[in-house]
Amino acid sequence: MNALKVSTRLVMLAGILAALLLVVGGLGMFGISQSNAALRQVYEERAVPVEQLGSIRSLILSNRLAIAVALVTPTPEVIASSTTTVDNNIVAIGKIWDNYMRTPRAPEEARLAETFAANRARFVQEGLRPAAAALRSNNIPEVQRIVTEQIRPLYGPVGRDIEALTQLQIDEASRAYREADERYTTLRTIFLAVLAGGLAFALLFGYSVIRSIS
Repeated sequence: MNALKVSTRLVMLAGILAALLLVVGGLGMFGISQSNAALRQVYEERAVPVEQLGSIRSLILSNRLAIAVALVTPTPEVIASSTTTVDNNIVAIGKIWDNYMRTPRAPEEARLAETFAANRARFVQEGLRPAAAALRSNNIPEVQRIVTEQIRPLYGPVGRDIEALTQLQIDEASRAYREADERYTTLRTIFLAVLAGGLAFALLFGYSVIRSIS
């Protein structure tokens, strides 16, 4: 070191500080990119599905309510409105479910989704559609029978499936948060270690330069 010119040592000190800034800045950018990716994943794979499942649940309950209203007030106008609501909601649920299934699913979620799809298909084919057809025929006793023997029992598994899928989204979002928090702790430790080590080295190097000048 003593054989080097002062100007050379100053250039080396500036280079060390610049390298330290690059490393610290790189760690910061890496941490930001990881946080951004994690946040995007939680939004696309958890928050959006929760909203979709909530919409599906709401539309299913709307179908049951529409049929109940038609049973209480079986006028032609109410029956027409209720059956139209049921038909439109079935189509809307199908579109939402198709969008939901476009997102990649883990094995457990795929299994729950398959179970829900099968149970919902039975609920629609053996419950909602026959009830709507009976309403259009103004066969109120048949509608009452279908509600009691088909719609109510078949809704049970559908409701449980929706709850299970929603809870899975919440659990996975919680897991993603824990992973992000652990990643932040690790990066912070590395950042502080690099910063402390780099500053210590720069100070010692700078001190040697000052001593050589004096």
